[in-house]
Amino acid sequence: MKRFLGAALGAVLLFAAGCSNSEADAAKTTVESFLKTQQEGDMDASKTYLAGEAADMFDTREDMRNGLRSYEEAGVNSKTLEEFVDAQIRACSMMWEKYEVGDVKVEGDKATVLVNTTGIDMDD
Repeated sequence: MKRFLGAALGAVLLFAAGCSNSEADAAKTTVESFLKTQQEGDMDASKTYLAGEAADMFDTREDMRNGLRSYEEAGVNSKTLEEFVDAQIRACSMMWEKYEVGDVKVEGDKATVLVNTTGIDMDD
């Protein structure tokens, strides 16, 4: 999960980064928006802040549900699968119980944003 977080935030920053203070503010705002949507469990909105490889590997609610299609075909009822997806999303949002977006460092067309988070650990 840490690798995904790094890739996701990296893509967010590449998407929003620039070289002026206003662009640094935009990068910080974009990261804050991404983290807020994650905290709220809005996977579809979260994906809108990603680009490139991070966007490709990030699952929306629909992607999560489609990943369970074989269970549905095996006879697991739809309500159970929807509840499972809801639980996955709740668990993901718990990683962002608290977050603080700190300093932004801009170098050329890339930015680094310091983020401190508190929440459950999603490592295996």
